[in-house]
Amino acid sequence: MPQPTQAPSFDLPAPGAPVVHVRRRSGPGCFVGLVIMLAVVAAPIALVVFSAGDAIDEITDAIDSVPDITVPEPPAEPEQPAKPPVGVSGRSMLAPANLRKALRRLDRARLGRVTLLRLSPDRVDAQLVKGGRQRSAQVDFEGDLARGPGSPGGSGLSAIALEAIDVRAPARLVRGSAARYKVRERGIDYLVLMPDPIEGQRWTAYFKNRVYVQGDRSGRVVRRID
Repeated sequence: MPQPTQAPSFDLPAPGAPVVHVRRRSGPGCFVGLVIMLAVVAAPIALVVFSAGDAIDEITDAIDSVPDITVPEPPAEPEQPAKPPVGVSGRSMLAPANLRKALRRLDRARLGRVTLLRLSPDRVDAQLVKGGRQRSAQVDFEGDLARGPGSPGGSGLSAIALEAIDVRAPARLVRGSAARYKVRERGIDYLVLMPDPIEGQRWTAYFKNRVYVQGDRSGRVVRRID
């Protein structure tokens, strides 16, 4: 009759029996294997790192080789011309101080005596005669003097010395006209000074609304011209 199978026994050794301890393998052989394994793993990584470094260097060299680009500055805006003055004050040539400077410019140029003077807020236009020759000249509100070529003639014309012109007369005539007639100081267009056989000089003011006023040599209102 077969014997019953018994489960394997896992009994501990009896006390005092010799016990064999199994230690992990170590030594040069294991170290060499570890080094070889690390070398195998590290080689592809190093190749990738060196390749990436070369690519970065090439990109940096390419960037360095690009010439510097200088962005041109936008062109300067053209200087706007000064706005012409109006009325009888500020930079207007009708203001006594400005008219005095303009007449001095003409006097220093030695162009002669005035046969006709046209005065507007932005400039002085003069017809002058000297030594049997006549010419035109202009002084604007910025102080620039321009003169035309001389031509024969004018020896028989009546003329006014520059120093004999009352520089206060134009503004006085404009203000007197504004007080008496339906005109404004800023509405003055121009004035004309001409020799007069009785007074020696005569001013006429021309306003933009077509009102014309005559004044004496000092700028006092004489009458309105219709």
